[in-house]
Amino acid sequence: MHLYELIQKPYISGTDYGAFFENEFKKKEAHIFGRGDTKIWNGINPDIVTKYAKRWVLFKDPSKSESVFYNKYYPNFYNRGYKWFMNDFKLYLNEDPGTLYPEFWYWHSTVYFPQTIYPFLDSLRWNQE
Repeated sequence: MHLYELIQKPYISGTDYGAFFENEFKKKEAHIFGRGDTKIWNGINPDIVTKYAKRWVLFKDPSKSESVFYNKYYPNFYNRGYKWFMNDFKLYLNEDPGTLYPEFWYWHSTVYFPQTIYPFLDSLRWNQE
């Protein structure tokens, strides 16, 4: 649950997220299998936490398009799959006859989204370039 909570944290401009995440990863404890409070991230490489913080900030910063994040960290996924798929979704939303998968998008927007169990979907930004 810890990572899920961190992902949900809202972005606040000017916050030192490097220090915030370092503190979170050093101090977070959990009661695991009756062994009492255990530091769940004990021994994690500090470089991993620093990289995580930088990625998190780039993803959450509203002044940057989500394409900046995806092009930097997932260029193949973004350019070969996600981007054209989301562009097709935009065509569907604009009722463009050039939509490649209108049946899928109809199902997605009328059945899947209303029944979703993933609360983080509400916070996603659909600001494609």
